Order: sequence, then structure tokens, then C-alpha cells
Amino acid sequence: MPWIDLTLAVLAATLVVGLPGVLVALGLRLRGLWLAATTPLLGMSAIVVASLIGPWIGLSWSFWVVLLIAAPMSGCLWLLTWRIAGLRPRPAPAASRTSMWITVSAIVVAAVFMGIKVVYAVGAPDLFAQAFDNVFHLNAIRAVLDGGDASPFAVARLSAPAGNSPYPSAWHALGALIVQLSGASIPISANAALLVVACFIWPIGAIALTRTLFGGGTVLTLATGILSTAFGAYPLLLIGHIGAYPLVLSIALVPVALAIVIEIGGGAQRSLSRDGAVVLLALSIPGILGAHPSSAIAIAVFSIPVAIVTALRVWRQSLTNSSRRVVVLSLVAYCLGVLALIVFVRPSGRTDSPASGTAGQAIGEALTMSMGGRPLAIPLALLTICGAIAALRLATANGFAAVGIWLTSLALYVVAAGADEFWRLLITGPWYTDGSRLAALAPATAVPLAAFGTTVVWRAIDGWLDRRQPTVSWLRPTVVALCVIGLVVIANGGASRAVVANTRAIFLPTDSAFVSVVALGEDEREVIARAADIVSDGDVIVGDPLSGSSFAYALTGHRVLLPHINGHRSAETLAILEGLSSAVPQDPACLAANALGVRWVLDFQSPIGKLPRAPVYPGLEGLGQSSTVNLVERVGDASLYEIVGCSDAR
Repeated sequence: MPWIDLTLAVLAATLVVGLPGVLVALGLRLRGLWLAATTPLLGMSAIVVASLIGPWIGLSWSFWVVLLIAAPMSGCLWLLTWRIAGLRPRPAPAASRTSMWITVSAIVVAAVFMGIKVVYAVGAPDLFAQAFDNVFHLNAIRAVLDGGDASPFAVARLSAPAGNSPYPSAWHALGALIVQLSGASIPISANAALLVVACFIWPIGAIALTRTLFGGGTVLTLATGILSTAFGAYPLLLIGHIGAYPLVLSIALVPVALAIVIEIGGGAQRSLSRDGAVVLLALSIPGILGAHPSSAIAIAVFSIPVAIVTALRVWRQSLTNSSRRVVVLSLVAYCLGVLALIVFVRPSGRTDSPASGTAGQAIGEALTMSMGGRPLAIPLALLTICGAIAALRLATANGFAAVGIWLTSLALYVVAAGADEFWRLLITGPWYTDGSRLAALAPATAVPLAAFGTTVVWRAIDGWLDRRQPTVSWLRPTVVALCVIGLVVIANGGASRAVVANTRAIFLPTDSAFVSVVALGEDEREVIARAADIVSDGDVIVGDPLSGSSFAYALTGHRVLLPHINGHRSAETLAILEGLSSAVPQDPACLAANALGVRWVLDFQSPIGKLPRAPVYPGLEGLGQSSTVNLVERVGDASLYEIVGCSDAR
């Protein structure tokens, strides 16, 4: 019963992220929207810290390890805020019951709308994205479960056994906890995590950022909830593009992190104390870095407009020239530090994505919300531009910061998608110079302006209604209903529907390499399902990872020789890939197979549309005519072979 399993997995995901996060947030004495918005951020930090400390103290990965970190941390923070009054949130006016229910309603509406999109895109609870990176991500969850180690170093060793570099493992640690608590399969648990991230963490953060920038209000809050689901670039674009689940998780944390940054630089209207906001941001860093470091760099870049408006305010308040010089030098030093961060902090072993067009084309896509080559989203773009103009007319620090953050995100996309190659590599290297990644980041900065633009439009409509209300009693409810319907239509425009449809094609089983890079049809899935019962524990399976064979580790629990399409290939591995089909005892391929425990071969049709420069493995070709292997199962063109010709070499 996959749908019941998915429901249990969603509840498990909510508990895994929510309980540790609530404990830490309550330790900081947060309440209301700040409590709800920071809970996922602090929960992910607790998971990341636990994944690092657990192996160090000899504990196998489990939810108890996370609670072992979160509970004492909560107690320490409670004592700290009790002793230091400056760390406590500022006293806030009592929120009315109406305001509370408006916020809850906005979150529920966003969850329903986004949930419908994600569920339709996924297709069925037990399906998974047949995307390049997802081969590694699903297998990494299995590796965490098998090894009991969710640290960034353990997850990195899945594709680079001899390496020492960390890999952001928060998504995989989360997925493993969901499997443990719910008993669901890895694909179902991954889909549950996606639902929680997209339907709850993302819109709550968007509402927190919008209200931090522009205050409260019924229209603003409800519009934020609805419009947070309107951008085709997030979250599904990245799933269908490359299966970048960790990046989807990290981007969901960006809005609330930006809200904290704005609180640090804000004026008298802050909800948090400045010291408390600094502590909150520091506690959030592990969760953001552990999800994906590129989002941490994005937050640093987006903080520059906040730093500029803060510096201007402090400069105007300064009474002496020396204090003003300190302000200017501090701002320059901060901007140079962020520049150094984006120049020198780069992913290792990356392949830079080519530019997708010209700079002019990229600017047009950015302004029409059609980034990544998606259909135009003119109404959404107009609301965002309207909000930007209105924010500038406010002439407030937060208004200027909101526009500056948005323009910065658009500039990054333009550089990545259509700028000179030197600037692409220099400025957008931390994001793999990939326009799609930066397109997915842009909604985090655009939602507040689009929601604010909606309030501007509504004020104009409301004023028009006030002049006609006495003579036409039915006009106001009719116009209100039409406005709500219009907002819903905008949230489900062509750009959003196109991304949903494209993502659905990546999830549905397919043999077409023109639909999915890692096409895994029904026949291949059936052979993998049979292999689960045939392959002995401890045996290793080999197959071309681009054919989808490497999904076998996540789906069956039996180890595969190539758990990722990329990654380190040892001399023994290369010997198997280059010579297995023609090997005889004492050949390097047979010796390597016996040394590594490789006993089985999954032979699927390699995609016709392989990636450029994709490796060719001659040792995995022509297996039907090879005496080294024996056919055990075949469904259509998909086969499972047992290696029998290397027995004398054991």
C-alpha cells in the first residue's frame, strides 16, 4: 500500500525535522511565526551536527542520536537566554487570533497547492527521478543505512572511497531517518522528504521573509502563501534537470536565513534582538552548509544589499568623520570578503555547464520569469516588478534591501546563462556555472516582491470598490472572488505546468533516453526486483550506471560496483569494465571481480542519447555471446547474468 507508506513517511519526515528544531527554537525562546519558520532550519542543523558527532562517539545513525544533540543544546540555550537578556526576542504585540489563522491558512493553502503539483509530478509514491544525480542520492541513503554513518565524509566515500573531501549529506541523513522510522522504501522516503520540503519548509520560510521585509497584513500573507507555489523554477526544475535533491533542500532554507540576516541589519522594527539573531544565524549555518554549501554562498551574496542599506543608515546616524570612515571600511571589507568567498570556494571535480544563450536573452528570461528556457510567466513577472517599484517608492531600508536581493539573484542568473565565459567562471563557479541552479534560487528572492506587488494591486482595486460600494452591494464579494481566482490561476500558469509535466516524465518508467538520461523502463525494474531475491548477501553487482543498473543498490540493498555515474574508478574496477565479457581465469578482469566480490551483471540497454563524452565499457558489452557469464533472468531486453567463467581464479 504505497500511499499509506507515503503518509507514514511524511509524518516521519515531519517528526525528524520538526522535533529537534522545535527543541532548539524553544531554547532560544522563539514564538509564533519565527518558531515555525526556524524549526526546519534548526532541525537540519541538529541533524548535520549529529551526523558529525555520532561516528566520533561510536553511535550508529538513528533519530536518537539527533535528539541526543538537540535536547542538551536546547537546555543550554534556554539557560543562556535566561542569563543574557539581550539574546531574547523582542517583546512583540500580542497577535490577534485572526492574524494567527490567516498565517495558518496561508501555509495550508500553499501546502495543498504545492502538494498537488508534487504528487502529480512524482506520479506514484514508489517512483523515483530517473535523473543523473539521483543515482548517487538514492544509493547514498542506502549507504547510510548500511554503514550507520551519515557524516559528510562517509557519504563522500561512496563515490570516492580513497578521498577525504566532505559531501553535503543532510539530505541523505534525513532520508535514512525517514526509512528507519517509517519502514518505507528509499524511493517513498525520498518523495516524502520532497513533499515536506516543498509543501511546508519552503512556504513557511517565504512567509517569514516577506513579513520581515514588508510587515503583516491579510493580503500580503495569503498572497505569499499562494505565490510561493507559482514559480516553475523551484522546486521541481532541479529534480527534473539533474535530480539535485540536496540543493532543493538547501534553497528551501534560504528565505528564513535571509530573514535572520535582515533582522541583524534592521532598524528599530526588528522582531529579534540583534545578538539573538546573530546566535540564531550561527546555529543555522550547519544546516545550510550540510544541505548544500552553494546556498550558504548565495545567502552571503544576497546579504550584500542588506549590508549596504545598513551601512548607509549607520553612516547617516554617525556624528563624526572617523566613525563614518569605520562604516565605509567595514562595508568594503565585508564586500571583499564575500567576493573572495565566491572566487575561492568552488566545488571540486565539477563539470562547468555551457552558457545557454546570450546576455540579452538571459535578461529577458530573468524579467519574464522564464529562466531556464521555460515558458513566459508574464502575470507573475508583472506582479514582481510592480512590487519592486512599490518597494523602492517606500524608501525604507527593507524595501531597498528586498529589491537589491532580487536584482542580485537575477544578475547571477544572467552571468551564468549568457555572460562572457571569464565572468561566468569567476562569479558563478560556486553554482557550477549552471543557469538552472541559479534559476531555482531566484524564487527565494522574488516571492516577497510578487506578494507585495499583489497588495499594491489590491489597494488600487479596493479604492475603486470603495467608490462604488454604496451603489452596487454585490460588487465587492464578486471582485474579491475574481481576484483570488486570478491569483490561483497565476500560481498555476504555463511555466509552472510545463515544469510539472517535464518532471512527471522523469519519474514515469521509461526506456527512452530522449526523455531521461538514466532511463529505467518496466523490464529493467522487473529484473532488479527479481535480483533482490536471487543475489546473495555480500555479492556485488556491476552494470553501466547510465543504463540505470546502479539504482539496484537503493532498490535491493545489494551493493553495486558503480554507485554513481561519476566518481573514482580504481584499477580493479577499470579492469572489470574493460575486460569482463572476454575474461578467462587469471585475467585481470577475473582477478578483480573475485577480489571485489563482483558476482553478477545487470545488462540493460544503454541509452541511445548518452551524455557527451560518456564512457564506454567494453567489458559489459556482448554479454549474450560471452562464456564468462550465464543468463539467470531476462525480461524483454533487460538481463541478469551470473559470472561463472572466473571460478578458477578464486
